[in-house]
Amino acid sequence: MSLRLKVLLILCSILIVFVGIEYIVLKKVVYPRFVELEDSEAKKDIQRCVQAIEGNIHHMDSLCHDWSSWDDTYEFILDRNKGYIKSNLAADTFVSNGSNMICLFNTKGELVWGEIRDPKSGGLIELSGFSLPEFSKNHPYLFLGQKGSHSVDTAARGIIMTGHGPMMVCSRQILTTNNEGPSRGWVIMGKFLDQEAVDSLVEQTHVKFCFWSLKNRGLIPDEGNKSFEKITPENPIHIENCSNDFLHVYTVFSDISGGSGILLMADVARDITKKGRATTQIASLSAVSMGVIILAALLVSLQLIVLMPITRLKKHVIKIGKSNDLSERVEVQSKDEIGRLGLEFNSMAEKLAAARTRLIEQSYKSGIAEMAAGILHNIRNILNPMSGQIAAIWDKLSNAPLANIERAAEELNGEGLDVHREQSLVRYIRLGSVNLTKLIREAAEQIQKLKNHISQIEEILSHQDRLSRAERAIESLRLTEIMREAVNLMPQNLQSAALIEVNPDIAQLPAILGERIVLIQVFSNLLNNAAESIIRFGGNPGKISIDARLEDSVNKKFIRTEIRDNGEGFDQSSMTRLFERNFSKKGLESSGIGLHWCANVVSAMGGEISAQSDGIGKGAGVHLRMPVAMEYDLEPGKETTNDRDR
Repeated sequence: MSLRLKVLLILCSILIVFVGIEYIVLKKVVYPRFVELEDSEAKKDIQRCVQAIEGNIHHMDSLCHDWSSWDDTYEFILDRNKGYIKSNLAADTFVSNGSNMICLFNTKGELVWGEIRDPKSGGLIELSGFSLPEFSKNHPYLFLGQKGSHSVDTAARGIIMTGHGPMMVCSRQILTTNNEGPSRGWVIMGKFLDQEAVDSLVEQTHVKFCFWSLKNRGLIPDEGNKSFEKITPENPIHIENCSNDFLHVYTVFSDISGGSGILLMADVARDITKKGRATTQIASLSAVSMGVIILAALLVSLQLIVLMPITRLKKHVIKIGKSNDLSERVEVQSKDEIGRLGLEFNSMAEKLAAARTRLIEQSYKSGIAEMAAGILHNIRNILNPMSGQIAAIWDKLSNAPLANIERAAEELNGEGLDVHREQSLVRYIRLGSVNLTKLIREAAEQIQKLKNHISQIEEILSHQDRLSRAERAIESLRLTEIMREAVNLMPQNLQSAALIEVNPDIAQLPAILGERIVLIQVFSNLLNNAAESIIRFGGNPGKISIDARLEDSVNKKFIRTEIRDNGEGFDQSSMTRLFERNFSKKGLESSGIGLHWCANVVSAMGGEISAQSDGIGKGAGVHLRMPVAMEYDLEPGKETTNDRDR
């Protein structure tokens, strides 16, 4: 992915995140504030409707107070004169007062005079279940105060339910014009809360509303009944979101007794949330537009200031990488950080060119030195057992009784020997000859081993000579054969330090690919190291186990060989440096190139080498992984060409 594309993706991601956050803020923070404001205004609207009804009731209560605190009314309760009725209780009085009911009761609750007139026709009406003579019994809460009391504040007002619908009523005690008693009864006035009254209230409040009597909930719509169930003293107003255009706001207006009277519903237009949606949409579009403009400006700026100079620098670096010409220089056109980077790259190229020249000179010398060190290390591993074998041959030959045999022969050739002495000398010479013959045979065997070791040294030198002139010769090899020759290369003292156990199932594994002489040296190195680790640890009895198994990898098979010992082992810090040059756990007598050389040659043959240990005193295991010679695979147990040649 190019830098330009990465920058574009990052900026687009930032824009998306910005727009997303902006949308979330508008949707979850700003818009809900509009909804809260709308709900608050809707509650105020339904409260205005309630206040308008209460205002009408209060106006009627003022009128009722004027009638109740009047000397003429005070006298009428006693004398019931017809002049009062003719002057004050005519039909046009209902029209002028805007009332539908006027009733006068004495202190016993008996109806002195009362009429209920139709709000439209003005004619007298009778309401089913609503008897004026029985009014005091059916509505006792309208007859407040004890007989004889004359409190101006003693009043009752509210809504009562009638067969003609809800009626706004008020009640006052009858007193003198000076508001003096004792009270002679009550004046009760009422006005129907009909559609005309509602229309008047709608005009006053500018809120469209309607109501239903809670005495007959069957006439209330389902939405109203559900909303009524949700109204509580703690939440006296319930808002129902009926559509995106209107809210239905419900509340209960209690009757005069404090019970459920009517259910009010205000139909409120959702103008505030419409403005909120429009505002959030405009804000979102503005944010997107601004983000796109900023994104375009950033892209152009980055293209000119950053991306183009970096692209030129990249092309120059690629050109140097392909041409390998460190004399090329970057053309610096700015003095900012990128220009400084170009200057530093030019300086680095100059230093790199000089370093490469020095490195080429040093690498040749270093390669020759490392190659020689590896060869000398392997030759030393072969010479170590040779020196021991030569010393053993020397000791045996030095202790041979040659001088005694010579003296015995001289004495036997002399004269004057008796028969018994002659027989003893002959037996001695014969026995010495047998022992000397045995000694010569043993020396011959040791010399043959020395000859084999010398052949190994010659092969190493010959192999190195071929290696210096040609590519390495990879061949198909049997692991058992390599192991056998590697064990034979071990010095006698190392062979006797541990019991070497080889899993016989290794013979059934397929052949591996590698250089015979090199692999023999590798395994010999590993076995020598295992034996030396056992000697240093001092554990008895020492044991070296050799096992191998077939492993499948991607499109290739490998043989994994494990050489495990019960020697001193190593810690985690040593594990990471085990195959480094000049690292050794043997002390000053070691060059530290054995495992390093093994790792290099195994890698060159397509293999892998690793080591693991559970810690000091817990032994160690070395794993050698070599590719299977698929094209050279033999039947298990078959001899290779090398087996037959030897």
